[in-house]
Amino acid sequence: MEYMVGVVLALGVSGLATVVGLDRDRAFYPTLTIVIASCYDLFAVIAGSLHALMLESAGIAAFLLLSLIGFRFTLWWVVAALAAHGVFDWFHGRLRIRPYVQAEFLAAEECDGRGDFAGSFGQLRAS
Repeated sequence: MEYMVGVVLALGVSGLATVVGLDRDRAFYPTLTIVIASCYDLFAVIAGSLHALMLESAGIAAFLLLSLIGFRFTLWWVVAALAAHGVFDWFHGRLRIRPYVQAEFLAAEECDGRGDFAGSFGQLRAS
């Protein structure tokens, strides 16, 4: 079920951005990628784990770097970041970095990851 929710939400956001015209701006998808990646730190803070926060910050730095490179040079790097985020989420839940995070937060994170693949299609159209 979480797979379907993630895909529907990502297609909905991408579709709305296209209809309204938000995706015409070059900064839209890099900013979206940075905001999505920052949720990792949010979940680490909710878990109350400094160790998890440090590990998650390394992942955020990688996605931030890809987003900034994509914004500066070519948006294909942002497409790669969104796709990599989906793959990262696929394995991330199995790593048990944050042992005390509530199940609904883990489900929300997995929904987000599945939707990143769908969100990449909106980015492809915008580039």
